[in-house]
Amino acid sequence: MASSAAVTPLGLMHMRPLQHWLHTRVPRWAWHQGTSRVNITPSCRQTLSPWTDIVFLWSDVPLEQVSRRIVVTSDASKIGWGATCDGQAASGVWTGPRLFWHINCLELLAVLLALRRFRPRIQGKHVLV
Repeated sequence: MASSAAVTPLGLMHMRPLQHWLHTRVPRWAWHQGTSRVNITPSCRQTLSPWTDIVFLWSDVPLEQVSRRIVVTSDASKIGWGATCDGQAASGVWTGPRLFWHINCLELLAVLLALRRFRPRIQGKHVLV
């Protein structure tokens, strides 16, 4: 399943419910030893249903020719954020409740703000963040 997730439409998204199901039922130590049995419940069968559908498995992800990729870089700190795209810069400072957000949340918000700021430049193009 893991090897086909990248080449199946929305494969990673369809794999996530199974990962969540396993995480809630398999003890942490068993992940390292690989020695745990679990009973397959109806909810687990439902999460596996796309992987038993031959139409789903035979669909493919279109591979398009990438002639030019635009790179957007972003970074965040507890004070503010910054981003660049094709030599142009964007930045801002956090205010209000965002000053108390976890740094991981601020990093994700910085990516979102960068994509919004550079939208006219990147829309319809392949973008690497």
